[in-house]
Amino acid sequence: QLSSSEVQHLLHLGGACGRHKPIGAGSFLGSVMMIVSGVMQATLFLLTDEQWHYGGPAQTALKKAYGKEMSHRQLWGCLKPPHEMILNYQTHQDAGADQPKFWCHVWVKKVWVKKEDEKKEDEKKEPVAEKTVQDGNKDQNTEQSDKETQEKEPSLEKTAQDRSKEQAQNGNKSQTKNETQVENIQDCDDSSMAAEEPEKLEVERKTWERSKLPVQVQLRSPPKEEKLDRWIRGLLRDEYGPPVLCILTPKEDFEKLDTQQDFGSLKEKDKPLKCQFVPRQFVAGGASIWLNLGRKSLWETLAGILPFGAFLLVSYEII
Repeated sequence: QLSSSEVQHLLHLGGACGRHKPIGAGSFLGSVMMIVSGVMQATLFLLTDEQWHYGGPAQTALKKAYGKEMSHRQLWGCLKPPHEMILNYQTHQDAGADQPKFWCHVWVKKVWVKKEDEKKEDEKKEPVAEKTVQDGNKDQNTEQSDKETQEKEPSLEKTAQDRSKEQAQNGNKSQTKNETQVENIQDCDDSSMAAEEPEKLEVERKTWERSKLPVQVQLRSPPKEEKLDRWIRGLLRDEYGPPVLCILTPKEDFEKLDTQQDFGSLKEKDKPLKCQFVPRQFVAGGASIWLNLGRKSLWETLAGILPFGAFLLVSYEII
């Protein structure tokens, strides 16, 4: 039998037992890590799954052609789309409706062309008359004297090399004065590049840029596998999402903007349309907000490390 003082002493010891050690902290941290891992995996699904990006065939072709690049690419999340239009070609095709038309930026290549004033002046100018052939029966003494004067005054005539150096230093002022830079819309189905190797296609398309102004385009279904592999070459960029939207445009360039720019006004009967694959960031028609969430490989690594760390914490606490 224990006395009352001994029972009280045992109760005090029992209540203080384990207070120096945070029992349950590992389980709490493990549960938080599991929740974070689940949120990251759900975010990865929403940002990479084909059904959320309207480009199943294009995504498959990109993974096949750029396996490493697709796993290390930047993840982009759309917080606010420019409009609520459905950009899934399969949805409109299954419904038997025409593919929608919308405003979108396109891939262009900048070239130098003559200004309109210069073109008109060139048309007005008459062909320059040919210079008359000089008489070849000059006296040798006169020719020698001319050569001597040229040698004495070399500063009066500049060599071609000096002229090229001076032109480079001046930033090619004569070209910018008579010419203007125009954005030519490119075509992924260009017949002149049909026989080129994929490596040459990528080098050429690295010079393509996003147009400054949008143009009205029409959605279309992607081509077959062999042509699809060539169309997507060189279009995967870190600054944009994967090119998953296949579009058509009748516009050639952005040189003349004084006419109507809608799809119907620009379309001509016997003129083929230009085809492109563009990322979803190119879609215009309203204000949009895109968020860069970092590389996909980093998200996948963290989503795998967090559950493993939670398992170690709980196991250590139990043992």
